[in-house]
Amino acid sequence: QLWILKLAALCPVPDGWEFKFDELSMAAVFVDTSAGTASRHHPLDAFFAGLLERTMARHRTMEAVEMQKIGKPVTLGGSIAFFIDGSRGHPYWLKCGSGGGLASGPWAG
Repeated sequence: QLWILKLAALCPVPDGWEFKFDELSMAAVFVDTSAGTASRHHPLDAFFAGLLERTMARHRTMEAVEMQKIGKPVTLGGSIAFFIDGSRGHPYWLKCGSGGGLASGPWAG
């Protein structure tokens, strides 16, 4: 995913936008010349953030498939793990509650 960050850092501003540097605040400013508005965010920040999230989600999905193939639990976030029940081949979930309790059951997703 490092390639996405490199691409975002080197991406020029789109047509109709100008890069300015505010010497008082020492911050970058991006000016939309057609709308006459300014922002501290690059006009394509949302695009690259979405691209990074989709790439990471795809990576997590592929990692989950590989973990399930070898029979290991797949952790999503910090509190839920999904796994395949080896005896029946059904997906199950395990959730660690905030109060220290555990819950589990068949995955209905």
